[in-house]
Amino acid sequence: ADLRPAAAASPRQPPSFVGRAPRWRRGGRSRHLGHGAMMVPATTAVGLRTSGKELRRLLERSGTRHKLDGAEKLDILVWLADQVKYCVQEKRRMNLEIRDLEGLLREEGIAAEEPGAKGVVAALVRLRRRELERLGYDADAAKRGEVDGVTTLALLDDEFQAALALMPAERVDSCFGSAPGAQQDCLPCNGGGAGDVSG
Repeated sequence: ADLRPAAAASPRQPPSFVGRAPRWRRGGRSRHLGHGAMMVPATTAVGLRTSGKELRRLLERSGTRHKLDGAEKLDILVWLADQVKYCVQEKRRMNLEIRDLEGLLREEGIAAEEPGAKGVVAALVRLRRRELERLGYDADAAKRGEVDGVTTLALLDDEFQAALALMPAERVDSCFGSAPGAQQDCLPCNGGGAGDVSG
């Protein structure tokens, strides 16, 4: 019989990251491992730094309502960006203030490329795209029947950014609650908007 002592087992190392794909997406790209599990190399950038509580507050102030049970931070960011885009496109006034989004962007390391609300809105859309591309999700492609939801969303965002660049700054400013003239220039956005699923 072999009397040599057995080699000590090496301690089990946890994976660098294991998490669930957000509920509004199905599947994913190369990082998705099935059964909702996902592993990302340790060198991958950390996700959203903003707290879930703060993101929920911003979403509520934007005027839309979603069922937030089980929602992840990326879900809330996607809904927030969609709602801000909707309100700017439809000239709707939010209780959200420009400084609210400025704080979010500052925390996430995204700089606005021009001053005022136009720059902040454009940067919010870029933040949403950055996070979706970082995680390689297909952005509800199964639900919408799209081949690549991220690509489709990026095209829609590009169209919005082009339209935003041509909008008068005063129009975009007036969609935020603290802007001068907001009460007169925009219709209120009370409990409705992009993707509202309240009730």
